[in-house]
Amino acid sequence: MNTTTPLNEDERRILNRFGAITICRVASSRGDQDQYLEDHFGGMGTRSCTVTWPGIGRGHGPFALVRTRGIVVVRTEDWDIITGKVTQPVHVLTWKRIREWVATISDELAERCAVASYGYANHTACAELAELLLAPTTLTETEELTLW
Repeated sequence: MNTTTPLNEDERRILNRFGAITICRVASSRGDQDQYLEDHFGGMGTRSCTVTWPGIGRGHGPFALVRTRGIVVVRTEDWDIITGKVTQPVHVLTWKRIREWVATISDELAERCAVASYGYANHTACAELAELLLAPTTLTETEELTLW
């Protein structure tokens, strides 16, 4: 039985910022080592990029930074661009959490992601697969609903 919780809205927002091809390549990686994930996110996108975040205006960032332990979302004033130090992250998505998410992806879907994203990447297929991968999940009838 898989006990991993599905990606929440903030985690999906962060992953979506890195693009469909990167999402498909990571999904097909089956949760390899942290360096592989860091290289994919850092090498396939920018090492820091702006991201839309609720409650934070455009004048304050926010930025998604690829770090050694994951992806950190920070406001401009909480990130020292010279030293690279982050004082108060808005959100952190760790490589461990990404590996847990990748482990929940079916082998068939991971294979489709690999075929679409490697070689000459099929942008349309990657976009459709990324949308499927990052779609909010629905509860099964055996899961309990909580009101608060």
